[in-house]
Amino acid sequence: MNRTVTLVLPEELVERAEAAGLLTESSVTRWLEVQLEQEAARKRYLQTLDDLRSTEPPMTPEEIQAEIDAYRADKRSRDTMCRLRYQHRHFRHVLARRCSGQVKLLATEGLIEELRDVLTQHKLARQIQAKGKSIEQIIHDHRLIVEIVKPAVLETQVSADPDDDEVIACVVGGGADCIVSGDNRLLSLGAYQAIPIYDVNHFLSVLDDTQRSAANEL
Repeated sequence: MNRTVTLVLPEELVERAEAAGLLTESSVTRWLEVQLEQEAARKRYLQTLDDLRSTEPPMTPEEIQAEIDAYRADKRSRDTMCRLRYQHRHFRHVLARRCSGQVKLLATEGLIEELRDVLTQHKLARQIQAKGKSIEQIIHDHRLIVEIVKPAVLETQVSADPDDDEVIACVVGGGADCIVSGDNRLLSLGAYQAIPIYDVNHFLSVLDDTQRSAANEL
């Protein structure tokens, strides 16, 4: 069963969409399917984070960081540089802004593979299994939430922690406006090539200020 839907859109937007072949029935249908799939993935991803936080006893941010540090130490012993930025508190607000189209989240294949490796660390893996979750499902949902970009090639090491360079390469390669992190070493840089580095709270504050300024100009 089909339904007819009427939308009122800006003329300039319609002209560009028509020129790109995006206003066909099949294109609009596919776009809606992708948006629904991404929204479902976002909800599953948040539920997974909440489930891990609710495990008895819950993992503290320090315990999560310890899992990441253990992973990094193991990787460094084989001269492999990878990293993960995991910060649950307020992260759901960032995902909500992503869902509303206010922000775009970037990742590289290297960062996604590190996420996979960190999730297999003993305590995280045990809690994921205890909640009936699958690491592969988490990775699948993560891919739907982020945009995969090709990392830039950095001519020199930027951060005191070489693992942070993977994030910086992602940001530069994806043309991001800022870096959001909970890592003190990365935050201590302040910025890279005029790209500011914020913690989650500061990022949300900057985003709110920007939206208020835009609203006041209307």
